[in-house]
Amino acid sequence: MGTPRLGPPVVSGPLLGRLLLLLLLSGLALVRASPRLLDHPAPVCSQQPLYPLPSCFSLDGQDERSGLNCTVKNSTCLDDSWIHPRNLTPSSPKDVRVHLDFVQTQHGDLLPVADIRWTLQTDASVLYLEGAELSVLQLNTNERLCVKFEFLTRLKHHYKRWRFAFSHFVVEPGQEYEVTVHHLPKPIPDGDPNHQSRNFPVPGCEDPRMKMTAPCVGSGSLWDPNITVESLEARQLWVSFTLWNESTHYQILLTSFPDTENQSCFQHALMVPEPAHQDSRQRSNVTIALSDSDWCCRHRVQPHLGGLLWPL
Repeated sequence: MGTPRLGPPVVSGPLLGRLLLLLLLSGLALVRASPRLLDHPAPVCSQQPLYPLPSCFSLDGQDERSGLNCTVKNSTCLDDSWIHPRNLTPSSPKDVRVHLDFVQTQHGDLLPVADIRWTLQTDASVLYLEGAELSVLQLNTNERLCVKFEFLTRLKHHYKRWRFAFSHFVVEPGQEYEVTVHHLPKPIPDGDPNHQSRNFPVPGCEDPRMKMTAPCVGSGSLWDPNITVESLEARQLWVSFTLWNESTHYQILLTSFPDTENQSCFQHALMVPEPAHQDSRQRSNVTIALSDSDWCCRHRVQPHLGGLLWPL
C-alpha cells in the first residue's frame, strides 16, 4: 500500500465498542423469489381411519373404514363457492399450526418449506366439508399461491379426529408469509368465516438452521472472508479479506460513532472492482479513510454477503 502499518490488527469485540468490518457482496443479494411448490414428491392428502370401525357403519354403500379419498390440485385462490355460495358450509379448521421444515430434492438441494397442519372440529359440519384451500401470501410482494384439497369421498362420521398436513410450499430466507387454511365450500357473504390464518416469519441465512439450504449456499452463507484490519497513518484503515468463490464485485462500508452516542456520525462506502483472475484463495487489500473528526472515534462493522450476516 506504500504506507507503513502502525498498529496490530484491530480485534473485534462488543457492538459499538470495538472495530468491526462490513463487507457487502452487492452483486449477489438474495433473489426474492415468488412462492412456489415442490415438484417432487407429489403431495398426498388421502388417508385411512385412525382405527377400523364396525362393519355396520356404512352409508350409501360406502364403507366408512375406507377413510378419505382426496387429491391435491393447484388453485387460482378463487374457489367456485365464492361465485356459487352454498346454503350449508363447514365450520373453520382447528389448531392450525405452521413451522419451518426442510426437504431434500432429487438433486440433493436442501430447501426450506412451510409445514402446515390442522385438524377438523368434531361437529356435524364434516357432512358438508368438500375440501380445503391452503393459501400462502408473501407479505413484502403481496404474491399469493394456493392449493386445493379436493375430497373425492365425503366424511360420514367424526369418530376419529381428522388431521391434515401439507409441506410443499417452498419459502425464502428472511421472508414473512401469511398462511391461511380455508375449509370448502366457503361461507355465504354474511356467514361466519370458516378459515384460520397464521403469520409465518422465515429466519434469514444467518440462522444456523438455514445456512446449508440451497438459497443461502448460493448467496454465500459458507463464505469465510477471514478479515484482517490494521491501522495506518493519516486516519486510515488497511483491510484484507478472502474473496468468495464466485465472480463478483465487492463494497466495503464503514460506519463510525461518537464516543458517547449510538447514532452514527460518519459512513463511507468503497467499491472494490472484481479481480481479473479470481480463485477461492485470493485476497483483496483495500485502504479506507476514517472521519477527520476526533469526536467520531468509534467504528462498527459486520461482514455482510448477499444479504447475509456473519458475526466476527
